[in-house]
Amino acid sequence: LERTIFNREQASGMYRPISFFVGRTLAETPQHIIFSILTATIAYWMYGLQNSLEHFLRFVLICIAMVLSGSGLLILFSTMARNLEQSNLLATFFLLLFMLFDGNWISIDKVPALWKWVRYISCLGYASQAAIVSEYEGLVFECNEQEINDGLCQNVNGITGEEIIYIRGLQDVDVMFNVMMLFVLAAAYRLLAFLFFWLCFRNQTPKQIIQNTCCCK
Repeated sequence: LERTIFNREQASGMYRPISFFVGRTLAETPQHIIFSILTATIAYWMYGLQNSLEHFLRFVLICIAMVLSGSGLLILFSTMARNLEQSNLLATFFLLLFMLFDGNWISIDKVPALWKWVRYISCLGYASQAAIVSEYEGLVFECNEQEINDGLCQNVNGITGEEIIYIRGLQDVDVMFNVMMLFVLAAAYRLLAFLFFWLCFRNQTPKQIIQNTCCCK
C-alpha cells in the first residue's frame, strides 16, 4: 500500500525518492534509539547481568547498534520484495542463514568454507558475540561443595569468564569493533535498501529511471 501511494505521489512530482527515504529514516531512527534504551534497561536488570555501570552501558550500546542494523536489514528485505509475503520469505531465509553460519550456533571452524563469508554481513553475529564477551569478562563461576563432591568441577577454584570466552572461540572478539561494524552494517543495509527502493517496482524500468535521473535521452 505504501509503495503504491509513493509511486503515485512521486509520479505527480510531489517529492523525489531520496527525500522520502531519508525523511522516513530520520523520523524512525530516534524512536528506534529510545525504545532500544528502554528495552535494554529493563532486560539488563531483569536477566540479572553484571552489576556494573560499564557493562550496562556497553549492553545498551550493543542493543542500540543491533536495532539500527536490524531495522536496516528488514527495510532492505521490504524494498527487495513486491509484497509482504515475499519480504517475509526473504527475511526468514537470510535470518536463518545468519543464525546457522555466523559462528555462534556452529563453531566458525566447522562452518563450510563456502559459507564463512556470512559472518561478515551478519548483524546477529556481531551483536551476540559482543554481548557474550562483554558480559563474561570479569566473571568467576565458583563451584559449590556438592558439585565438587560429584566431580562436576574440573577446577575446584571455579572457572573465569575469560576461560569460557576462550572455550567458545571468542577470545579475539573486540566488543567496540563489533559495535562499530553494526553501525557500518546499518548504513550499508540502508544504502542497498535505497538502491532497490529507487530502481525496483516503480512505474518505470530501472533503465528508464537511471536515464531520467542522469538527464539522458
